[in-house]
Amino acid sequence: MNNHNNQNTGCSIDDELIEKELEEFDRLMSDEVIYISDTSEAGEGFEQTGNSSTTAETSLPFPDGAVKLTHMQGETPTEDCMTLEDILQPHKLRKALLSTFILEMDWLEPKFAKSTKLVIVKSYNPDEEPSGVLQTENGRITLINPLFGKQKYPIMHSKLMLLFYDNYVRFVASSANLIQIDWTVLQNIVYIQDMKLDTMQTFTPTEFSIELQKALRDLNVPEQVVDQINHIDTSNVGVHIVTSVPSRRGWQVRDHADAYGMAKLAKIAQKLYPQPSVPGNLDIMSTNVYCYGSSMGRPTNAFLRNFFCYSLGMTWDEIKRQTDSQLTEHEAFRRVKVGFHTNDQGNSNKFGLISRMSIKCQQDSYFDKSFPVDALYKIEPAVPHTLVHAKVVLMRMGPGEHHGWMYLGSHNFTAGAWGNVSTTQLKLTYVNNYEFGVVLPEVRFDTVFGRDHVVWRGSKVPMPVKLSWSPNEEGLPPGFFDEGIEPLEDDADMGNDDGNIAGTPAAQSKVSKPELSTTTPNKELLDDLAAFETEIAELVDPEEPLTDNLASTAVNQEDVLDGQAKEWSERTQHLAHLQSIIKQGLEELDPNESKSDMDEGSDESSEDEYSEFTSWRTGQL
Repeated sequence: MNNHNNQNTGCSIDDELIEKELEEFDRLMSDEVIYISDTSEAGEGFEQTGNSSTTAETSLPFPDGAVKLTHMQGETPTEDCMTLEDILQPHKLRKALLSTFILEMDWLEPKFAKSTKLVIVKSYNPDEEPSGVLQTENGRITLINPLFGKQKYPIMHSKLMLLFYDNYVRFVASSANLIQIDWTVLQNIVYIQDMKLDTMQTFTPTEFSIELQKALRDLNVPEQVVDQINHIDTSNVGVHIVTSVPSRRGWQVRDHADAYGMAKLAKIAQKLYPQPSVPGNLDIMSTNVYCYGSSMGRPTNAFLRNFFCYSLGMTWDEIKRQTDSQLTEHEAFRRVKVGFHTNDQGNSNKFGLISRMSIKCQQDSYFDKSFPVDALYKIEPAVPHTLVHAKVVLMRMGPGEHHGWMYLGSHNFTAGAWGNVSTTQLKLTYVNNYEFGVVLPEVRFDTVFGRDHVVWRGSKVPMPVKLSWSPNEEGLPPGFFDEGIEPLEDDADMGNDDGNIAGTPAAQSKVSKPELSTTTPNKELLDDLAAFETEIAELVDPEEPLTDNLASTAVNQEDVLDGQAKEWSERTQHLAHLQSIIKQGLEELDPNESKSDMDEGSDESSEDEYSEFTSWRTGQL
C-alpha cells in the first residue's frame, strides 16, 4: 500500500533513483530519458502538431458530449460501451495528455503510434522521486510528477485525457486508471466530448476552457500544452469541471478555498439552482443524494450532512431557514445514500480476486461505533457478477426524484477526495488528493417497467449501477480478508463529527474467531489464526491514523497504493507465508473444508499466487 511519510522534496534529485528510472524508461521506449527541472522546457513541439482550418473539416463523433461505460471482458459489445482503443483512435491520434493514479506503461505505450506525442501526469512517492518532469530525448514522451506539499498521503488520483487529432480535440473524464484491469474486468465510466480545433484561431474563453486550463496548471502541465486550450472551441460543452487539489500547496487553501472539491460542487449547485427568495421553492424535502465509489474511507455523520448541504449549494444554517427547520440534522445526513458492494458480491464476481482487490472498505472504519451503517446501501451492477470501479454522485430531487444532476470522475466518496469543509461558509478547510471529474446538469431519472432511463441533453446515459438501491442488510462490504474474519468492536475513538481520526492503527484492531460449524474449534489454534490475521492487516494496510487537524480525512485503501516496491515485495512475501499457515490451520480445524475463495479452481499454492500477484502489482508502480 502507498503508505508515504512524505517530505517536501521540491526539485532535489536522488542520482541513484534517477539512474534507475532512466534505465526503466530506456527499456520501455528505446529512447534516452532526460530529467527536466524546468517544466517550461517540457512540451516543446506539442503545439506544432495540430492542423489549421485549411484542412478539410472533420465531423465530430461526440459534438454534444456523451457518457459511456468501459467494455467488460467477455461481454457483447454495445453502443453504450467503449474500449480504450475506441476512445484513443490511435491511427488518427497526433498527441495526447493523460493523467492517472496508477500507470501500467508496458501495457499502455504499445497502444499508441510511435509518432504520437504523449504527456502523462502520474502519482508518485515524493520520498523516492522528485517533482518535475522526465522526458525522452526526442521529446515524444513526457512524464509529470505534480507538486505535493507535506500531506501524509500524497495522492494524484485524477483521470483525464485530452486527445488531439487533425481537426478536433477529444476531452475525456473517467474513473479508470491506465492499467489493464480497469479497462477489462472492472466497470468504469467515461465522459467524452469532441471539440473543434483550429491552431490559427483563438476562441472566446468559456467557463469550461478557463476551468480546464486551471486544472492543467494545478497538475503542473507545461504551458505549451495549456495554451492549446485557447485554440479549442468549447462553446458547446455543457458539463462543469470539479477538481480537487491538495490543500497544503499554500495558495490553494489561502486564496481558493471555494474552488475545489465539495466547495466547488456547491458553487456549481448554486448556478444550477439559485437559492429562492421565498422558502420552499427549492424542493429540499424531497431531495436525496446517491454516492458510489470503489473505495470507502471513514464517512462520518458530519461529512454526510455537509455533503448533502453542499450538493444543494447551501450551508446547514441556510437549509434550516429554507425548510423552516422541518429538516433535522439526522434527516439531512440520512438523505445521503452511500452505495457499495457487499462481501458476497465481492466473492462471487466472475473475475475473482484480481477484480475484488480494487473494491475497498476500511474494515477498522466499518466496525467503528461511529460508522453510519444505516447510510450504507447495496448497489446492483448493471453487468451481473461484476464489480464497479466507477465513481458517481446522483443528486435526485422532486416528487419521484426524477430530476437533478450527475457527477462522474475520479472522486471516491471520501473526505480525502472531496475535502473537509466549514459548516458556516461554503469553503474547504482541507483536501488531500488531486481529483478530476465533471457534473452533468439537468439530468432526468426514470425507471419504467424495471428498466432504468437516465437522460441528459436528449441522449441516454448508461449507468454502471442500477438506480434502485436497497439498505445493505447482507453483511460486510468487500475487503481483503477471508469471509468470517471480522474485527471486534474497538473501544478506541476512531473518529468524531469533525472527521478527525484518532486512536490506534487498523493493524491493532482485534479479530473475532472464525466460525467453523463442522468441527469443535481448537482455542489455541484459533487464537493463533486471529493473531496472524492481525499481522496481515498490518502488512496490507500499515497506515497510521491521521492526527493532524488539517489531515482530518479518511484515506481509503485504493488511495494509498504503495509506491515503495521493495517494501511491498517484502510485505507480500511474508503475507503469502502467513496465508499459507492460516490455510493449513483451517484445514486442521476442518479437514473437509474446501479451498478458500482465493484458491478455488486453482492448483497454485498461496505462495505461487502471491508471487504472481506481486509481479502484476509491481508492474503498476
